[in-house]
Amino acid sequence: DSYVSKVEANMAQFCLVYLVLLPLVASDVYLNHPRGSNNKLNEQSNNRNNANRLFDSQNNAAAGYQVGDKCEPVCHNENTNNFNSALKGAGEGVMYYYSTSILPLEWTAQHACGPEHMGPKAHCDIIIQYMCDGWQDSSSLAADLRTVEIRDGSTTNTIPDNADTGPPDTQYGMQEPYSYYQKCKTRERNKGLFTADQNMNGRNTAKNTRQDNNGNRYGYECNEERDYYPYWHPSPWIDIAVLTSNTSRCKYYQDESENVKGRGECSMSVPTPTMPNNAAACKAAGGTWTEREAHDVEKPECKEVEWSRDNHHGNGLNGYSNSYNWTVPKLEEEKACILRIRYNISTGDYDGWDMDSKFNDDLSPVKGDERKDFIDADTYSTGPLELAIDTSQFGRTFEDRTHKFIVKPRPDGDWGTIWNFNVRGRRGNIVQVYPAVEYDFVPNMLEITEGDSLHIQWTGSDANANNAGEGKARTDRSNLVELNEMNKNRPMKLEEHKLFIKDNGEPDEETISKLAYLGQDSSTFTGEACGTEQCTCDEEEDDQDDVRNCAKLNMAPAYFDLGYLFKVKKAGSFQVMSTRNNNFSNRSQKAQLKVKAKDSGLSDAAIAAIAASTVVAAAGAGVFLWWLLSTASGLLLLSKMGLRKKRQRIPTDSESGA
Repeated sequence: DSYVSKVEANMAQFCLVYLVLLPLVASDVYLNHPRGSNNKLNEQSNNRNNANRLFDSQNNAAAGYQVGDKCEPVCHNENTNNFNSALKGAGEGVMYYYSTSILPLEWTAQHACGPEHMGPKAHCDIIIQYMCDGWQDSSSLAADLRTVEIRDGSTTNTIPDNADTGPPDTQYGMQEPYSYYQKCKTRERNKGLFTADQNMNGRNTAKNTRQDNNGNRYGYECNEERDYYPYWHPSPWIDIAVLTSNTSRCKYYQDESENVKGRGECSMSVPTPTMPNNAAACKAAGGTWTEREAHDVEKPECKEVEWSRDNHHGNGLNGYSNSYNWTVPKLEEEKACILRIRYNISTGDYDGWDMDSKFNDDLSPVKGDERKDFIDADTYSTGPLELAIDTSQFGRTFEDRTHKFIVKPRPDGDWGTIWNFNVRGRRGNIVQVYPAVEYDFVPNMLEITEGDSLHIQWTGSDANANNAGEGKARTDRSNLVELNEMNKNRPMKLEEHKLFIKDNGEPDEETISKLAYLGQDSSTFTGEACGTEQCTCDEEEDDQDDVRNCAKLNMAPAYFDLGYLFKVKKAGSFQVMSTRNNNFSNRSQKAQLKVKAKDSGLSDAAIAAIAASTVVAAAGAGVFLWWLLSTASGLLLLSKMGLRKKRQRIPTDSESGA
């Protein structure tokens, strides 16, 4: 799925598609922020229960994060650590993001990836997309069967392929609409595609692909659409970005995106077992070919993919996760959405760009478990040797998706750039959570400008495996306190705070308290976990599993939202930490924020004029020197002249490919 190739489609139609050519290795992709589900819901284990629940990830079962909870104080039965999905707040720790805010995405691409000029071990592309409530399929079925309705559900069972018992039953998670999958399983597959030596006989619909020739069902996902990009039929997915090892193809990716180019589909007055997949065949069969409009949004960004190291959690240069800063789309009304990432990877064993169906079966350049003397020496024996090749996986697409999140219209007011400041990871040490990650703030290094705002929120689960960690077993909890230095581990005193301050420069006690103590001091709960007693904080309680142990944040729900945007008012460098999860022996949940002074907005000419007039008025070099070194316009002039040393800054996506 990593190389777009021009192939002859059925009925002589030509389509441009990805061909997946991956060596047989575990090359999974894991979305670490926002929380990628990997088809998990609320399993009290490290592994997911059902790989077919919503989509075909092809990832390791231990990856992913449970859905967020919001029980008060915890989704556990009385005096136990057993998760109860029936409690109020279970599965309701849903994150929300404001339109036009910046949401940092972080992922692990387990196998190699990187620009062509850096000589990566494989060719690769990262495709990032989103989908929201409201998109309608053109099916003649009832509106509720053809409209996107994003929901996480409450069971790990796969939604039934039945209009009466599937979509209406909200216990099942659902993403793509029912009618979308009905079209997929009856539409003729693209027979111009390269399928190597896979047996595709009698497997003729879009649910049958080289990677999945049996046509297994994963929620209402369309198998062919999942495996190929850009897809040639209407889809609810909106493109965000294509990060590629070969940027010469960027123009093609952008021009062919459904964001800007519509897709056609066939409809028949009398249903047929296999619906034609192109205009010529549709008309020949007496059908109607309809061109649907594009999504009518901007073209996706396309740029060079970051280098990453195979295995090693897929970390990139300098040891940081590969990332991308997504500007959340501007929506006029609140919508539920999900985000997905696909990792398409191939080797150079043959030319994926021009490989098509003419090279299938016996003519395939790769064959399953090929065995021969490849070296063919004259004197000494060099074979036969057998290659570990499964041609359904020798070239592969991996996928992960988030749980449901909400996009809200941007609030009125001058908030500058809104940065989402969140938490990633799940309970456990690195061995227990692998290939997921431990707790950390996201981003854990951020540079912003005075007048920008932080949207501070995070979510976690009460249904983790019984892994190592602080506080009540199986629970995720985080807080945020300010530090004097990154190498310190004790929170600042109130009067020392410099980041969370009021307009008058005094510490913002309300914000500091909410972030540190999560509102536990004013909480009184009577939930299941409290039994018949009311729960309140007990400052003397030191039992890790007692809900009254507020020092371990046990009285706070897994979901936290500051409740308002915090506008940053002061330039400087600031450090924050979580007291619960910053276990010095093996974990560090800290972050650094660098706030630069807001540019005065003056032009070079204006600053020069100010400088000249100031010199004349001052009539003295000493006063001018004071102005130059002590005032905003003076310092800006030095900067413009290249005389002021610039602060090292964390580059934006457009500058670094982050």
